[in-house]
Amino acid sequence: MKLFIGENLKRLRKEKGLTQEQLAERLNVSFQAVSKWECGDGYPDIVMLASIAQIFGVSLDELVGMQKICSNEEAEKILAQVDENESKGLRAENVALLREAVKRFPNNYMMLAKLASNLFCTESKSEEAGHKKSAEAAEIAEYILANCNDRKIVDWMRMDICYYYSYAGNKEKALERAEGLPAAEKKYGQGVPFRGQ
Repeated sequence: MKLFIGENLKRLRKEKGLTQEQLAERLNVSFQAVSKWECGDGYPDIVMLASIAQIFGVSLDELVGMQKICSNEEAEKILAQVDENESKGLRAENVALLREAVKRFPNNYMMLAKLASNLFCTESKSEEAGHKKSAEAAEIAEYILANCNDRKIVDWMRMDICYYYSYAGNKEKALERAEGLPAAEKKYGQGVPFRGQ
């Protein structure tokens, strides 16, 4: 479990207008110790946490970031359920699960990417419904590509967005996106329908 003491300590210290040296003096530690904590290279001694919380007028839960920890754990549980559903072919269930999850975690790019993927892979009752789902998947992928910094997710969406646009009936946009792919990915994608083969 990752604790968020460092980033919370830095934020609280700045909000209170204290330097690392001033905080260190109040806690009777070196400013290097405070710097180390804020960088995430270590944590304050457990007996010191109450003093730190008292200085900033926050609870211990707020200091260690319990709300964020619980949110991250909940997000991981949802993603684990999505993976389990995918292994069982339960794509429609995943779409419903992920639609609700992204309301709670709107900037969890892995959830968004899995929503796009599951939308695209879910069977449709009609060609029009399939186009609509693929267009929605492309819209989600565009959002991810514009905002996400996770290289693995970005690379995944750069490739898959070509398929999403193609199956949404937007061959021009699919080709445009395909032209932006590195040579290795273009070679890999040679057999996909949007390339007209």
